[in-house]
Amino acid sequence: MKNTSPSHKAQSMTPVVATMHAMASILACFGLLSPLGASQPLLAQTLGNEAWVNCSYNGRNLRCRRTFLCSSAPCNRFRLTWSDGISDTYTLIRTTTRTSSIYRDPRGGEWNLLSYAGSFVLRNPANGNTIIFDGSQQDCSKVWQLGSICG
Repeated sequence: MKNTSPSHKAQSMTPVVATMHAMASILACFGLLSPLGASQPLLAQTLGNEAWVNCSYNGRNLRCRRTFLCSSAPCNRFRLTWSDGISDTYTLIRTTTRTSSIYRDPRGGEWNLLSYAGSFVLRNPANGNTIIFDGSQQDCSKVWQLGSICG
C-alpha cells in the first residue's frame, strides 16, 4: 500500500509543486483562495516565519517578517516581528472588501489593512501609525499609488 501521509507527500513534491502548495496556503490564510471542493480541500497549516523583508513603521525603514498563526484556512491572525526584536499580533475583526480588512492588536487598537500585490499596509486611524509590509513609504505612495493610507 502506498504511503500518502502529508509528510510523505511533502517529501515527494517537486520544487515547483512545493512552491505552488506554499503559495496556495498563504493565499488561503488571507482568504484569497477557497477550497477546491469537498473532494480536494486545501491543506492549510500553521506556517512558520516568512523571510525577512523590507518594511516601514511610520516612515522608518527596517526589516520585518510575518508569521501566520493559524491551523486552518482562512487565517485570521498573524504576527509581525521587527528586526529590532519588537513584535505584535493582529487578529481579523472583519473583511471590508476583497483587498481590505480591519484587524485588532493586543491593546485594542484597530488597524485598516489594505493588501497590494503581496504587500500590505496597516494603518491605525486613531493614532495615525502606519506599517508597510514588504515595501517602503515611498513605494506605497509613489509606486503603488495607494494614497493617504501610506501615512
